[in-house]
Amino acid sequence: MLIYFLFILVYAVVNTACQSNSTKNGEILVLSGFNVSKRRTLFSILVFCGLLLLYGLRDSSVGVDISQYKYIYENAGGLLPGFWNFKGDFGYYYFNFFFFSRGVPWQIYLFLVYAIVSLAITLFLHKYSDNVYFSLFLFITIGFFTMSMSGLRQSLGVALCLFSYILADSANKKRKRIYKVFFLFLSLAFWFIAFTMHSSAFVFGVFYIIRYFKIKRTWVLAGIIIVLLSFLYGGYLLNAFQWVFPERYKDYSITDAYNVHPLLIAVYVVFILFTCFAIPPTEAKKYYSKTDSLMFVFALLNLLFLCLSIHNNQIGRLRFYFLMPATTMISNALCKLKVKERQLFYFVITVSSLVFFWIVSTGGTLQIDHYKFFFS
Repeated sequence: MLIYFLFILVYAVVNTACQSNSTKNGEILVLSGFNVSKRRTLFSILVFCGLLLLYGLRDSSVGVDISQYKYIYENAGGLLPGFWNFKGDFGYYYFNFFFFSRGVPWQIYLFLVYAIVSLAITLFLHKYSDNVYFSLFLFITIGFFTMSMSGLRQSLGVALCLFSYILADSANKKRKRIYKVFFLFLSLAFWFIAFTMHSSAFVFGVFYIIRYFKIKRTWVLAGIIIVLLSFLYGGYLLNAFQWVFPERYKDYSITDAYNVHPLLIAVYVVFILFTCFAIPPTEAKKYYSKTDSLMFVFALLNLLFLCLSIHNNQIGRLRFYFLMPATTMISNALCKLKVKERQLFYFVITVSSLVFFWIVSTGGTLQIDHYKFFFS
C-alpha cells in the first residue's frame, strides 16, 4: 500500500508547486513564468506520466486478473474468435492478436493498454475538474482505480467510453452542423469499439439518451430514495430487464450474493447529497445545467448498479462506466464553498476516502496492496 500513498503524497507536492505564484518562500523558480493554464496543463501531463508508470511497471501478480490477461495475450493466436462472433468481445481478442503477432512483449503491451487508459483519465480530469489533483486523489481512493489495476479488458472499455463522452460533449459545443455530426459519429464509434472490448460497455449507451436532460435538486433527492429501494426490489428489476443483458451475465443467478461493504454505499450517498447542496442550480426554474445534470444522473446510475450488485454479483461492474464523473463533481462542489467550509470538507472527505481505499484494496477481487515491480 505504501507506493499508492507515496503517489498521492508526491502529487500533492507537485500540485502545490504548480500552483505557486511567485519565487518567494522556497517556491520553485522554474514555474515562475507559467500562467495558470500552462501550470494546469503541465500538472495534467505529469499525472498522465505518473499513472502510466504506476500501471505499466507493475508485475503481473499485481491485480487479481492480470496474470489471466497475460496468459490470454501470450496465447492470442489460439484464442482468436471468428470475426462475426459478437458474443466473445472479438475486438479485444483481435486487439491482442495485432500486437502479439508483431512480437510485442507482454510488458510493452501492458504499457500500451494503460497508456490509453491513463490518457482517457487525464483528459477527463483536465477538461471537467476545477481541482485536478483532488479529482486524481478521489480517482485513486474511491474511483475505479482499484478495478483498473485488475480488470484490464473492462478498463479499456471504460477508457474508450470516456473518450466517447468527451467527443459527444465537444459535438455539443460546435456551431457548424457538419462538425457536430462528425464528433458525434466519432463518439459513437468509440462506444462501439468499447463494446467490442468488453460487452458490458453496452450500458453506456444510456448516455446518448440522457445527455440533453436537465434536472432539479428535488429530482436528485427523489432519485436517491428510489435507487436505495433497489435493496428490496432489485431482484424483480433484474428479472424484468434480464433480456437486455449480454450473454455473460445471463449465466449468473440473480440470487448470487455479492459482498458489498456498507461503507461503500454510505460514502456515495453522502457524496451525492453533499454535491447536490454544494452545487447550486444555474438556470431558470431551479434546473441544473446540462453538464451538472448529466453528472448527477451518472452518480445515481453508479449508486443503482452498486445496490443491484447485491442481487447479481456481475451487475456491480456496470457502475464503473458512470463512476468517473463523481471525482470531478466532488472537487467542483468543494471549490464553490467558502474557505473555512472548504478546508473542513477537504479534511473529512480525504480521511473517509483513504479509509475506504484501505478497506477495498486489501482484500477480495480488488486487492492490490502487494505492489511489485516487474523487474524486481
